[in-house]
Amino acid sequence: MQLILTLLILLFSKVLFSQPEPPLIAITQIVEHPSIDAIREGALKYLQDAGLKKDKDFTWVYNNAQGNQSINIQIAQKFIGMGPKVILAISTPSAQAILANRKDNEISMVFGAVSDPVGAKIVSTLQKNQETVTGVSDAPPLAAQVLLIQTMFPRLKNLGILYNPGEVNSVNTRNNLKKHLVDKGINLIEMPVINASMLMGAAQKLIGQVEAIYVPQDNLIISAIEVLIRLQDEHKIPVFTSDQGSVQQGALACVGINYFESGKVAGEMILKILKGQRAGSIPTYFSDKTQAYINLKALRALSLKLPKFVNLKVLKFN
Repeated sequence: MQLILTLLILLFSKVLFSQPEPPLIAITQIVEHPSIDAIREGALKYLQDAGLKKDKDFTWVYNNAQGNQSINIQIAQKFIGMGPKVILAISTPSAQAILANRKDNEISMVFGAVSDPVGAKIVSTLQKNQETVTGVSDAPPLAAQVLLIQTMFPRLKNLGILYNPGEVNSVNTRNNLKKHLVDKGINLIEMPVINASMLMGAAQKLIGQVEAIYVPQDNLIISAIEVLIRLQDEHKIPVFTSDQGSVQQGALACVGINYFESGKVAGEMILKILKGQRAGSIPTYFSDKTQAYINLKALRALSLKLPKFVNLKVLKFN
């Protein structure tokens, strides 16, 4: 009897004094790339700066699909089965996979690096709503990007674009870029790419047809940006992108947002959700802080000079 009583006391003591499990944050990412990685790093930095300690105030699990859509779906299904407090889905395919596999709206999602969240059917509105989804968009500042390209190449007549027709962000960017080029006298030469193995062949087809290449926020293309950087170096065809990470890797230039700072905004959203706020009550965030990024090594290799930019802050990479 004494033994049973002792065991019961120990059992109830464990129940009374055990600490609750910290909330789980699950992060799914379609590919590894400096800009996309920066969103994840920025989110973690915000939570840490807010005083939260990893493994004490929250736990953090991260999986990367390495550009494979089947793995992307598997990650989504696994994370949903884990029942996290919030999922950070970085990229349009990652966010779409989470939404396609959620059986209910109980798990909140914060998306990142999604150019057109409404067009991709990730949210129905960019404003406050009753949904359990919010996030940060990286919609490209196309007018400023075209200004950058024209400033550096005032005689440009043919601009090539490589994009994945299966990614809604890329298709929308292509369509909008066409509109921006209509009155500029610049032809847009399109080259669709449906998998990474096609990229080199598609890029080589642009040689002799274009004076420059533009890369949208396309997860397939930017995950293999080194292919285009080699083409830029070998054939002296400048590569303009939509993200500073690709410029750091060797592309010539871009006008874009700071992905690390956008990641910190995503981290702020996550913190609000951890504190009980409904995700849909937080409007989608669009950064209005854009700047030009120039790779000086690429500039010199292309025998170009750094021009003066109007209303653009320039960050230079050596």
